[in-house]
Amino acid sequence: MRKPTRSALTAVSLTAAVTAVIVLPAAPALADSTSCSISNGVYSCSTGTVRANSVTHSVRVIARKAVFGGSVTCRVHDSANGVTVGQVKVSAPQLSEYRTIGGLYGRYFAVCINGSRNGGGGDLEN
Repeated sequence: MRKPTRSALTAVSLTAAVTAVIVLPAAPALADSTSCSISNGVYSCSTGTVRANSVTHSVRVIARKAVFGGSVTCRVHDSANGVTVGQVKVSAPQLSEYRTIGGLYGRYFAVCINGSRNGGGGDLEN
C-alpha cells in the first residue's frame, strides 16, 4: 500500500478548512402566523393577533380568493387601537396577493372581506 504524499494530505486539509469556513446565515424563520377563511354565504373573517417581527418591524398580509369568488380585501389593524395600518387586495386572475407592512412594533390582526360571499380568506404572519 502506498503512503499518501504530503501534497495529497495538504489538499485534503485545505479542502476541509475551506469547507468549514463557508457558512451561510440562516434565513429568519416566521415566529408567528394566523389565518382565517371566509365561508360561502359570509362576507368576512378575522385572523387572530400577531406581534410585529422584532427584527424587521413588519408583518406580511396575504389575501386569498376562491377560484370563482370576487375580489378579497384584507385590512391589517393595530390591536391596541383598531387603526388600519395597511391592506392588500386580490382580484381575478390572481388567486392570492401579499403585502409587507413595515414600521410596526405592536400586535396586529387582519379583517378580510369578500363582497360576493364566495369564499376566500387571508393570512397574517411576521
